[in-house]
Amino acid sequence: MSMRSVPDTIAITCATVLSVLVIVVITGNSTVCTIILKYRDMRIPINFLLVNLAVSDIMIAIFLAPEYIFSLMFTHPNGVTGTVLCRLLTGGNFAWVGASSSVFTLVFIAIERYYAVIYPYDEKGKLTHTKLKVIIPFCWILAFILNVPTFLALNFKNTLGDCEEDWPQEWMGIANSMNWLVTMTVLPMTLMTAFYSRIVCTLWFTPTDDNQLSHRQKAVIKLRKRVTAMVITVSFIFGVCWFTDSTFYFLHFINSPYCDVVFYITTILILFNSAVNPFVYALINQRFRQKIKTMFRCNCVATNRIGPTIHSTGKIVLPIVATTLPNLQDKVNAGENSAGVFTTAVLSILIFVGIIGNSMVCIVILKHRDMRVPINYLLVNLAMADIMFASFIAPQYILSQTFTHPGGVTGKVLCKLLTGGNFAWVGAASSVFTLVNISMERYYAVMYPLSNKGNLSKRKIMVIISGAWMFSVIVNAPVFLVVEFINESSACERKWPEKWMPRAYNVAWFVVMAIIPLTVMAALYSRVVYRLWFQPAENSELTQQQKGVLKLRKRVTLAVVVVSVIFGVCWITDSIVYIVSHFNTESFGPAVYSVSNTMIMLNSAVNPFVYGLVNQRFRRKIKIMLGCTFTSRKMVIEFESTHVVITAVFLLLVVVDIAGNTLVCLIIKRHLQTRITINYLLVNLAVSDILFATFITPKVIVSLNLRQPNGVAGLVLCKLLTGGNLAWIPGITSVFTLVAISFERYYTVVYPLDPNRKLTQHKLKIIVLCSWAFSAVFNLPKFLTRTFDEQKNHCIQSWPKTWMITTYCLAWLLLVIASAVIMIALYSKVVYTLWFKSNDNNPLNHKQQSVLRVRKRVTLMVITVSFIFAVCWGTESIEYVLRFLTSLEISFVQITIVDMMVLFNSAVNPFVYALLNHHFRQKIKGYEVSSIVITTVLLILVVLVVTGNIVVCLIIKRNRQMRTPINYLLMNLAVSDILFATFITTKLIFGLNLSHPEGAVGSILCKLVTGGNFAWIAGVSSIVTLVTVAVERYYTVVYPMDPNRKMTKRKLKVILFCSWIFSVIFNIPLFLARTYERKDGTNHCVLSWPEKWMSTASCLSWVFLIVTAIGLMITLYSQVVCSLWLKPKSCFPLSFEQQGVIRVRKRITFMVITVSVIFAVCWGPESVEYVLRNSTTLQVTFVHIAIVDILVLFNSAVNPFLYALLNHQFRQEIRRVIFGTRIAAPRPRAKTNEKSTTVETKL
Repeated sequence: MSMRSVPDTIAITCATVLSVLVIVVITGNSTVCTIILKYRDMRIPINFLLVNLAVSDIMIAIFLAPEYIFSLMFTHPNGVTGTVLCRLLTGGNFAWVGASSSVFTLVFIAIERYYAVIYPYDEKGKLTHTKLKVIIPFCWILAFILNVPTFLALNFKNTLGDCEEDWPQEWMGIANSMNWLVTMTVLPMTLMTAFYSRIVCTLWFTPTDDNQLSHRQKAVIKLRKRVTAMVITVSFIFGVCWFTDSTFYFLHFINSPYCDVVFYITTILILFNSAVNPFVYALINQRFRQKIKTMFRCNCVATNRIGPTIHSTGKIVLPIVATTLPNLQDKVNAGENSAGVFTTAVLSILIFVGIIGNSMVCIVILKHRDMRVPINYLLVNLAMADIMFASFIAPQYILSQTFTHPGGVTGKVLCKLLTGGNFAWVGAASSVFTLVNISMERYYAVMYPLSNKGNLSKRKIMVIISGAWMFSVIVNAPVFLVVEFINESSACERKWPEKWMPRAYNVAWFVVMAIIPLTVMAALYSRVVYRLWFQPAENSELTQQQKGVLKLRKRVTLAVVVVSVIFGVCWITDSIVYIVSHFNTESFGPAVYSVSNTMIMLNSAVNPFVYGLVNQRFRRKIKIMLGCTFTSRKMVIEFESTHVVITAVFLLLVVVDIAGNTLVCLIIKRHLQTRITINYLLVNLAVSDILFATFITPKVIVSLNLRQPNGVAGLVLCKLLTGGNLAWIPGITSVFTLVAISFERYYTVVYPLDPNRKLTQHKLKIIVLCSWAFSAVFNLPKFLTRTFDEQKNHCIQSWPKTWMITTYCLAWLLLVIASAVIMIALYSKVVYTLWFKSNDNNPLNHKQQSVLRVRKRVTLMVITVSFIFAVCWGTESIEYVLRFLTSLEISFVQITIVDMMVLFNSAVNPFVYALLNHHFRQKIKGYEVSSIVITTVLLILVVLVVTGNIVVCLIIKRNRQMRTPINYLLMNLAVSDILFATFITTKLIFGLNLSHPEGAVGSILCKLVTGGNFAWIAGVSSIVTLVTVAVERYYTVVYPMDPNRKMTKRKLKVILFCSWIFSVIFNIPLFLARTYERKDGTNHCVLSWPEKWMSTASCLSWVFLIVTAIGLMITLYSQVVCSLWLKPKSCFPLSFEQQGVIRVRKRITFMVITVSVIFAVCWGPESVEYVLRNSTTLQVTFVHIAIVDILVLFNSAVNPFLYALLNHQFRQEIRRVIFGTRIAAPRPRAKTNEKSTTVETKL
């Protein structure tokens, strides 16, 4: 069954219906789970069965989406990867596991109702929590067993381009379908019919004397009738939907007269069954309906479009932290908190989808030349606006659930720029303006196709896009001015000078951002739709080309109309809620504002899917981008998109891994009460995960995207860096640590009073030391056998004998299996002791109950970590054994995907600690947001600096024609930036998050690592290099014919050598004066000058260096600009060759001037801060120093992007290095006899 085998119209219709049902299923059943788990009076046995039914339905919806929705947009991979994806994701196997579980759950609900109604006083038939713990796992185990044959039979068929059941014998498929029909439909329906017929007869048709029943008995019967009616309705809908699907599935293997559309209809019926259940609960069960109303109850004060509280003074409080009013009941507060958590979860998913989807839109349009049409540039601007909205709405709704907002000046600046969401609404306003312009473009393109008046030129597009962003900034300017952070409320407040101002602003927002855009778009699109679809036209009079143009216009118009309709639905809801809330302060509750905000985010996230579903051309480009290679007559593109996607996801996981596990170490290190033995084991696990991410990165990045050097250098790199040997040492350490944690939990829970089995610090040191020693010894064979294959340009393992690799693979497999078995054995005993062992004879006091709760919480956390480890590492071990012990061909991409699973295991651990451990979550919230934000931004910038400037060096080094003097200067600048980023990182991370050691070790660390001295050597070298670039430009442009002023290789070597010597000498005083001092309870590296005049002299020398450099560059570049752009033209016309030379000079000069301007802007604040800190009494905190240093780091990060944006040939080389793209030869440039300009034509 393939979506590709049916017409596009039917496929799009089915995918649309399924998409709506998936959203309804997940939302409705999540609400069911939230209500039952949130309210204590709803936690009765039958409701827990309904929770299990809801979870099963959610699983159906999640795993049916890849099979029926994503298959329209993406090309399925082939080979082993395709088969694995079929069995785990795109084949829908897990969806049918959830479906089987829901069937079995319905049968148990019928049995429960039978005993509750027929034998109400029989304790044997009563459903207890103990029985529930058996029933629910039994449902899932039976569901997995029933679907095992389908897991084994499902494979990817290249001929069909889709997943298909491939049974070795025909009778097997028939037997499986018959088993499915009997087990999943006939038997359950028979049982439920038998039970419910007896129940209905007892409740409704058995004669009873109402006068003999007490009031309580009548109430019990009424309640039983209500619950029974609800579950009977659910079961009846199940019977109708599932009988149809099972019957057609069985008949398909007997005789196949049915088209694929029939199977899609039956699948829609099953998903409809999952979607309708929550509505049945709400309609039939009054108690359930009341709880829904309570959760969405409107009993808080009004909020604005991002949920602020309006005070009587006109101030508006943004919900940065949970806002609770003292006169509200605790249940209402709990409702608001749960609504906030639910909103955060939904928004997190939508933000992720929005950023990925809209980034893909931008890549598709900018990458393919035939997609670069005017309206698509407007779609790129719309996608950028949506990305901006998603990026800046995240800090407000997601980070606010985790971190405490800082106060003071930092809090005020964060409110205006980050946590207040102001920039998010700038992006939102820009998207509105862009949609209006798209409607105008469609209007002129359809109504006046031959008129040039409405055609979009590049100049008009630049004006429209610039106008959109200027309009957005102007509309949101008042909010930037009035937002401040108030320490008393710990929230961002809008402090309007007058009470009427917020209402006036809200009305203006409603009119400008909702009424006017919707009216304009409705008017224009009504004319366009009438002209394209309803105005009669003689098709016989149209040529084939005109019919093609008309079809294209319809397709593009349909896409933008759908986007505009979704915009209208989402924005009109938010705007109405927004405007009404400011005139009636008791109109809506927190859930209403959460829904309205989520709808805005949904509008941003859904647009890429609309382009993919409605626009066939767009869908084809997405498939090309995510598929394989294609050949064109104009260019041959060998674009390994898989490499790019894997590299991007890998780098994201690395950043999350390092940031999250660093935060774990900091929390345990900085809080005295968290320094317990098990937490030190978690620190060892976090350090192992950080090192694994650090050392696995070079292996993946180099192997996927770069070429390694040959010879001895390649061999050494393989053994130490690109082979990943050092990564597996911390990998094995993490395995060892998890086993040690399981032992610690076992002895703590099972033998809590035995002091000999308690984990002491002495034992802890031995365990940690032994874990690293064992890991190093276990990985020693990898170091010895790792070599470099020059033909494949890959690191491989070359074993002298076959039995050696067999032995090592078996040892690896034995290690993982033994670890998993030990943890299963120990944790099973621990779980039994904590959750199932009866303590009726010895009742626990309050303190013992508290200890038991803590043990349960910690044990649940480490069991979850161990389970994720088993899943991820089990896959890695199987791949390793199959690769070396079988003849199965496994590509490096597949190896990398498996390695990413291990990296995912490392990255997810901090989130498990935060979700399952209340104390850990509190420590994260108590952590300073400024340190978190600065550290995160710093890590992102460091990755950009190192990656971008390495690409610059590779381009210049690998291409002979790029090895020109000015390019070698740019290469020296790139090396300086890499070194600056490397050494400034340790300074800032230590200063923000760690306490510096004392004594001689602390002094040496300050001078060499944590003081940042080496960073400023590289910084001064970059300054000297930029001045040298200015001098080179000056001589090249002003004196092009003077050979004595030409930059030769000898001069270049002297200049580079002198720049580094000068940098070292200039920074020697910093090495001598740098030391550490204790301040605010922590140690920091500072400059301690013996005399005050020395500090003044150092500051003056630094200012003199910066001012001199900027003065020289201004003087030289002003002369260069005058010669290139402002000098009067000669009386004699320039030849074509001379015009080409001038164009090249202008392009290169403009590029280096832009780099120099950004340098001046970023280094200026650094110099001012340095002078103020060392020459005045002004108190400058380390956070302010870090922000200024990040500005300098931003200067280093932005340079490679400037080269790519402003230099066409550099951009081509970047594509060749990163994407492996081989582009057709460029048009011949102008030739010249002038030797000094030959260098420039090559850049």
